[in-house]
Amino acid sequence: MTNDIEKARINMLRHNLQRLTKMLTRKAEALEQSEQVFVPPPKSEKDETVVQTEVAPTQKKGRAAVVCWDLGHNPVGRAMVIYDLLAKDWDVELIGPLWSQFGGKIWGPIAQSGRRVRTLVCDDLTDFYPAAIAFAETNAYDLVVACKPRAPSLALAALIKKNSNCPMIMDIDDLELSFADEETPIAEKDFASVRTEALRLPYQSTAIRYCEGLTGEADSLIVSNIALRERYGGHMIRHARDERTFDPSFYDRNLARKKLDLKPSEFALMFVGTPRPHKGIYTVAAALDEMNDKRFVLNIVGDINYPDMRKKLEGYSNARINFFPDCSFADLPLYLMAADAVPLMQDWESLITQYQIPAKISDATAFGLPVIATEVPPLYDLEQQNLITVIHPDYLPETLNELYQARKSKSYGAEKQRIRAGFEDEFGMGINRIRLDNAIARAIRNNQGSLSPKLEKLLDHFHQAYLNLNRDKPVKAAAPKAGKTDIVMFWKQNDSGLYGRRSDMIMKHLLASNKVGRILQFDAPINLQELSKLIEKSDGPLAPTGLTARNAVKNKLGLNDRSRHFLRTFIWSDIFRKSSLIDGTSMDVYPAYIQDQMEALGFNPDNTIAWVCPVVHDFPQVQKRINFSGIVCDIIDDQRAFDLTQSERRRVEKNYEDILPLADLVMTNCQPNVEAFSPLTEEIHFVPNGTEIPPEGLPMPSALENIARPIAGYVGNLQDRIDWDLLEEAAEHVPDVSFVIAGGGANPENIERLDKLPNVHFIGVVPYEKVQAYIAHFDVCIVPHKGTDLTRRMNPLKVYNYFSAAKPIVTTEVENIDGNMIPYIRFAKNAGELAVFIKESLEHPIVVNDQYKSILSEISWESRIAHIASILDEKWPTIKEKPKKMGAKTADKKAGKKA
Repeated sequence: MTNDIEKARINMLRHNLQRLTKMLTRKAEALEQSEQVFVPPPKSEKDETVVQTEVAPTQKKGRAAVVCWDLGHNPVGRAMVIYDLLAKDWDVELIGPLWSQFGGKIWGPIAQSGRRVRTLVCDDLTDFYPAAIAFAETNAYDLVVACKPRAPSLALAALIKKNSNCPMIMDIDDLELSFADEETPIAEKDFASVRTEALRLPYQSTAIRYCEGLTGEADSLIVSNIALRERYGGHMIRHARDERTFDPSFYDRNLARKKLDLKPSEFALMFVGTPRPHKGIYTVAAALDEMNDKRFVLNIVGDINYPDMRKKLEGYSNARINFFPDCSFADLPLYLMAADAVPLMQDWESLITQYQIPAKISDATAFGLPVIATEVPPLYDLEQQNLITVIHPDYLPETLNELYQARKSKSYGAEKQRIRAGFEDEFGMGINRIRLDNAIARAIRNNQGSLSPKLEKLLDHFHQAYLNLNRDKPVKAAAPKAGKTDIVMFWKQNDSGLYGRRSDMIMKHLLASNKVGRILQFDAPINLQELSKLIEKSDGPLAPTGLTARNAVKNKLGLNDRSRHFLRTFIWSDIFRKSSLIDGTSMDVYPAYIQDQMEALGFNPDNTIAWVCPVVHDFPQVQKRINFSGIVCDIIDDQRAFDLTQSERRRVEKNYEDILPLADLVMTNCQPNVEAFSPLTEEIHFVPNGTEIPPEGLPMPSALENIARPIAGYVGNLQDRIDWDLLEEAAEHVPDVSFVIAGGGANPENIERLDKLPNVHFIGVVPYEKVQAYIAHFDVCIVPHKGTDLTRRMNPLKVYNYFSAAKPIVTTEVENIDGNMIPYIRFAKNAGELAVFIKESLEHPIVVNDQYKSILSEISWESRIAHIASILDEKWPTIKEKPKKMGAKTADKKAGKKA
């Protein structure tokens, strides 16, 4: 260890020599003429050689994950330090959740920093847990570091360790108990009884207290200061800073002070970071107020999050205080270069300060600035090294005056260089990389390839809490009912139950009609790698990719089941074969998986109809294995009209060609589909979409509360069907109308373009359970669809939902709308007409009379299901009597004959 430190110091001396050489060769006029705070050092040929030697590519040691419990605010600061220390020798990724409660956006200093950041966007545990599992099981690492002993970072790091069999390091840079509502850990048995609510938002107080008991469970431990090391042990890794980026010789002090409007005679105290009461802001302000000396100015650089803090600070009328917003990491040297001292008058009675070392000390000493601090345990060793000045707050005015006079002395420059040298020995990247390497070596030695029992228990708590939050109590599956036929339904997408699609409504109301016994519903199979990508791609908990991915996991775990309705998703991977999420290692076993699920729930193929909504690519293989007693095919849209590549289109066409001849009964939702698919089957029944009547008195969704009225709203899929140019022009025609667009799937360029309009608001995907509330609070509903082959072969479900809410409807000239509704709808040929009709609709609300109610009854899902039931009875008269093979066409297929 001693030799390593000596080598590090020699490297630092070499670096200082290079720096001094550059300073001597720098021309004075370059400094005077420069308009930049940062002054790049000139490079000689010798310098180029040295630089090339220093940055010569080296073979990386492996792939490292740095896990932070939230990537949206300042806990990321410490994770950035660990990331940067590792980056020289490892391929590093910064990973963690983005909790909506903390803004849901990546923390500013890392957003554009060039670091590799991977986020899991979350509202609560129901978002985080499946995302964490999918991520950990599809990404292999050679090292994982959990930054801070918080439940989200420990759980994700433990999952990564478990699946990658890699060493795990725990990093502690605060006493997390100081942020909890109680300062004592919680026992295992006590936590088990409250885990569901404690982990709903797993970063909160009870979970913090539980994780205090896990601080010794990693393969190695690192801490940021001496007080934490005395409490927990471990290797001390400082809040390190890059010696070159934080090199004062590269910056122009005069220009930096000019940018902050600081005169040469003024003494600048710099506080950079989040102002909090325990950090001594009031103490410094009070001292300046007492001094009443305008030469001293306190510069607070950071957004103030406490409501009364700025008012209280401004109450110190004799003190000069400047307020600046948060600064980026790149701009930090500007403020440090302009400073004369950094005061850290921390509240020594605060539990936080008993174990926290501010990163401001690293920043200040890098620039040779004196740090004035109160006496708190994390700083004891720095005081002994004479890197900081420790005083009682009462002596702050006297100390500031002494520093002001010292600035004029001949030894001032030498003192700054001494502090800078101390920074390089204690807070520089070089020495802290050596320390971290030692911690990594210990973790590698201690890694047994498995989790400790306590970390396994943590994951079990997460799993049980997730299950509990997703269902009130375990569902008891209903047994087969004599005389009732069951249905196995195959849906073409991964969103059953989310959006109230036709497929969902038909299954829901078939069960309610008691026409069938039970339903086992399969969403489209999905590859585990694709599932993980969907979760990461998600830009919010209600983004369509995130919703469908989490829905697939819930289906897998049976969390969407009801007593007569069961939902499943086949998840597979040929790479991550040990994943707890997969049902198979290839699609070859998919038919056997279907059969296993049917047998587990008691679905007998002899009394079960397959209900298929193509495109379902693997259904022919499933039918070949299982041989359902009947097949119903419901064509929803014509996917041949989608924007597809040639190979994709041919695959879709082949699926229609394979499935439709197998079907005993074919339905569709619009007449053009009857005509388009007639060459593939003998008879197609036309059954339009329907609607549910919404309850009265639905509360206004929070997303609409601050949007000006009137509102013209759209709810639905935004992919391939919206006329964006028309919508933009219409919004410009009526600037006093707010356009609210709810849905997903749009091209980001279109959203960005329209989002610039002050009266256009995108609110993301709205699940069906909330759709009716949104529509209820629209003033007029719109359907700005393009006229394409796709839209000409669809029966827009949203129109039915608009109608059931008794809202005026303005649409482009879309086809296939139920004729009874047409007198209540305005059809616009262009953007101008769309705008005019919106205005007219606002003046003429819908009157719900007997005729309107009669139409509602006709288009209700109850009415549609009655129609479907009559078709089923006509096809299979015995469907309601007893289990029996149904359909001559099916019998012919079984015999291998052509029907």
